[in-house]
Order: sequence, then C-alpha cells, then structure tokens
Amino acid sequence: AIFSDITARKQYEEEIKRLSESELNKAKLEAEKASRAKSDFLSSMSHELRTPMNAVLGFAQLLELEDLNLEQRESVKHILTAGRHLLDLINQVLDLSKIETDKLDIYLETTALSPIVQSCLNLTKPLQNKFQVTVIDDMEQCQCIVMADAEHLRQVLLNLIYNAIKYNRPQGTVRIFC
Repeated sequence: AIFSDITARKQYEEEIKRLSESELNKAKLEAEKASRAKSDFLSSMSHELRTPMNAVLGFAQLLELEDLNLEQRESVKHILTAGRHLLDLINQVLDLSKIETDKLDIYLETTALSPIVQSCLNLTKPLQNKFQVTVIDDMEQCQCIVMADAEHLRQVLLNLIYNAIKYNRPQGTVRIFC
C-alpha cells in the first residue's frame, strides 16, 4: 500500500476556491456599481438635454403663431418636427436605461402606418437633398393598420430610411411602399 498525505493540497485548493469566489463577488459588485453610475449619468444627461430642447421647441411654437411667409412657416415646421424627434431620442436614452433594468413599458396600439412613414419622410428631406437621393413615396394608397408602439416603430422606420438614403449612390432612389 502506498500512502500520501494530501491535506496540504486540499487546503491549498480550498484557499484558491475561496479567493476565486471572493474575486468574483468583488467583480460583480463593481459591475453593478458601474451599471448604476451609467444609468444615473444617462438619466442626468437626458434631463440636462431635455431642458434646452424644450426651450427651442417653445420658441419655435411662438414663431409658429407669428405672421410668417410660406418659406418661414415651412422652416418653423421643420424646427418643430426635428425638435420633437430629438426630444424622442432623448427619451429613448432613458428607455435604454429602463431596458437594462427591465422597466421599459411598450404601449401597443392600433396605428395607421402611412402617417408614421410620412413623418419620417418629412424628417429626412434635408438628408435627401444632401445625398441627392430621390425618395418615392408609394404609401399614400396604403391603408395598413398595425399593432405597434408608435414611437418605437417611428424610430425603427426612421433609421431604415436614413440608412437607405445615406448609403445610397448619388442620384439614387429609395422607394417606400407596402
């Protein structure tokens, strides 16, 4: 019979296991702390951005009440549309932190698709001109009704349209239809 005392080796293995668990817990606590700091930062920044954005929208709404010519009225309309979109993006930053904490609420509702697409196309007009891309809107005949969260759907469609324009060739065409 051969006999080996492995007590020291077992103690050493237990010590490594204990240290590994301790380091793992420490890393987990640090990750949770970093996540909370990021969420706090996002929340604070979205508040800081929202305040001046509301001022811009407020002044644009006051301009809208003035006696403006057609071109000025169109410009104010673009300021309001883009400002509201930017405010939606700021709110989405908050949504991101809500997603991370499983607190995002999605509001499904019956939504007409055509007006959402039209608002996206209005927002992308400056980009269409910049990239010299023609957008063909075949959505006017569309009577599609979808069950969706309208704001999140708008953001998805807007991203798709932006990319279709931005990554198109000069004098290219984007066709929107259903």
